[in-house]
Amino acid sequence: MMAELCREFKIEHHNSSPYRPKMNGAVEAANKNIKKIVQKMVVTYKDWHEMLPFALHGYRTSVRTSTGATPFSLVYGMEAVLPVEVQIPSLRVLMDVKLQEAEWVRTRYEELSLIEEKRLAAICHGQLYQQRMKRAFDKKVRPRVYHVGDMVLKRILPPQNDRRGKWTPNYEGPFVVKKVFSGGALLLMTMDGEDFPSPVNADAAKEGLKRTTASSMIVCALVKASWIMPGRDQLESSCSEGRKHGESEDIWGVTELELDEITGFTLPLG
Repeated sequence: MMAELCREFKIEHHNSSPYRPKMNGAVEAANKNIKKIVQKMVVTYKDWHEMLPFALHGYRTSVRTSTGATPFSLVYGMEAVLPVEVQIPSLRVLMDVKLQEAEWVRTRYEELSLIEEKRLAAICHGQLYQQRMKRAFDKKVRPRVYHVGDMVLKRILPPQNDRRGKWTPNYEGPFVVKKVFSGGALLLMTMDGEDFPSPVNADAAKEGLKRTTASSMIVCALVKASWIMPGRDQLESSCSEGRKHGESEDIWGVTELELDEITGFTLPLG
């Protein structure tokens, strides 16, 4: 049905990744501004739909910083006539009234012939604006680099419908990073050694415990069933056995210092 509707009205339909607003940034930015306008206009939250047409009119007739033009002019090739200009005629309204029909049609045709040029100028203006925003963002951004063996928490997607509302946890874990891909994706594994069926985007994870603690947690998982704290020889044997698994080599590569810390760790009983 949606495809037929787009084909009927010649609408170019684009899809974006779910649960990732950054993939549809322009629409999300517009929604944010419209929500701010409606928030300042409503009296109670129940009448927001009555103020929405006025908020949209104000948004569409205002010059956007990203394009340097109003959305109305980019669609119709001319500026909108404001309600106040009907009550108190402005200069352009008075000039349009004095034009003959043939002259008005010719003027309108010239405006429509320049609409593509205006749209291209808006695209160039938007690209320059995005570059300025990127430079400003890069000055403050702090990149997050994950390594094999790091402990991370994973965001729960999709959001869970829970009676606790805002108290519902947003992250689950901890998990161990098993492999890091070049595109920013992570392959995780549980503390029991079970692999995730698919990679997880790094944006959906946040740093948990340090690597030394991760090694301790892995050992705890190994001895969880027996409830016996292994000695140093037993730990070295377990780590050597784990190194035989190619991709898990870095995870099981416990250093001498970490072995000393782990052997001094007391596992709580009962």
